[in-house]
Amino acid sequence: MAAVFPQRYFVSGLRRAVAFLTLPPKTENDAPEPPSFFEELKSGLRYTVHFSGLRMMILMACFLNFFGSGASILLQPLFLNTPGYGIQKYGLAAGAVCAGNLFGMLLTSVIRIPRRKRMVFFLSSAFADTALNALFPFFGVRTGILLLCVAGIGNSVVNMLILTSVQQSTAEEMRGKVFSLIAVGGQGIAPLGIAAAGAAAEWLCPRDLIFGCYFINLLLFLFFAFQKPFREFIQFDLELSRPGGNSG
Repeated sequence: MAAVFPQRYFVSGLRRAVAFLTLPPKTENDAPEPPSFFEELKSGLRYTVHFSGLRMMILMACFLNFFGSGASILLQPLFLNTPGYGIQKYGLAAGAVCAGNLFGMLLTSVIRIPRRKRMVFFLSSAFADTALNALFPFFGVRTGILLLCVAGIGNSVVNMLILTSVQQSTAEEMRGKVFSLIAVGGQGIAPLGIAAAGAAAEWLCPRDLIFGCYFINLLLFLFFAFQKPFREFIQFDLELSRPGGNSG
């Protein structure tokens, strides 16, 4: 205990020393204060409204996160209440998803996907992500865990393609604002999806709910894939001018 008291006196003395510090008055040459978080968010929102491809992507991400987060929260009760599964298998399933995500990131960092084939990779990866997540509860444990691993690879490839398109198509001074908007929209909708899935689980089987959530996500992927602004966004070409007012 003896060593605690000198630290307390040190902190107290430091506080007193800081109290006597004075800051020089601001001059006209001082740099302006950085904008607040909400100002950055509004600026990114204004930019996104006039960029149809990016706007569709954020809208799609919100829907996908709503149903995806709802399905993910149902995994634990599914494993706990299904004979032959159990909490240990749940840990293996979660690890398989993480391993698939890691492998997918490594894959996309090694393999360069040509611009004209990005949509093919996007759709095939989205199909693997949604279809395998929807079907794994209807298989045995080992097969189901393998399907989740492959689904994790597809999910990682989809995310990497989207992030690459955002980075390439967004003006440099707006990237941070756009990524903040994506994070707020995606993470903000997740609690609503979890609450809705929890309420629906009172009447429906978790297995059926998981299947339904990912089937809806599959339909969402297909819907946005047929929208021309979204396809142009995924296959964005750096040689073309960045759309500052491309409303497609």
